[in-house]
Amino acid sequence: MHIHTRKWIKELLKTLGFDLENPHFTETPDRVAEMLISEIDVPGPPKLKTFPSENDQMVVLCNHEVWGRCPHHLERIHYRVWVGYIPNGQVVGVSKLARAATYFFSRWKIQEDNTEELANYIYKHEQLRPLGVGVCAIGKHMCMSARGAKSTGVVVTTALRGVFLANPSTKEEFLRWVKKP
Repeated sequence: MHIHTRKWIKELLKTLGFDLENPHFTETPDRVAEMLISEIDVPGPPKLKTFPSENDQMVVLCNHEVWGRCPHHLERIHYRVWVGYIPNGQVVGVSKLARAATYFFSRWKIQEDNTEELANYIYKHEQLRPLGVGVCAIGKHMCMSARGAKSTGVVVTTALRGVFLANPSTKEEFLRWVKKP
């Protein structure tokens, strides 16, 4: 795949009129191919390691930063992600929450789907079985800010499951952790 991707990048740069003999561009096809392949060739979501716990209060990963890409323009998206859950006899290793958020939000999918899929992945986990899950993502879309609308605004998506959806005070507690951009 790397050879084909490199060739495609090289042809694209030539078609756009760039001089590939210029020292700034001689290795560009390789660098771009490696970057794209590393972003696409990501293994599945991490296994969530759980540990027994009597904690029954909300656990929240706050302000986790992830870079993704817009599937419509291939532009970068800078995400800040919050993931919360209420344990049900088990807690998850906190680094696994960050890895799961990185996995879902670094994929080339729309922000709305990434948010839903991360919430479902945690909520439906067989060993964790949380009473509820909340995911909030704030995305700064370069396709919106650097081109097109030229807006400096951000996009906010949420996905709530279990008590986060059923209990307004639980929802409110989670959303208080989400700081305004």
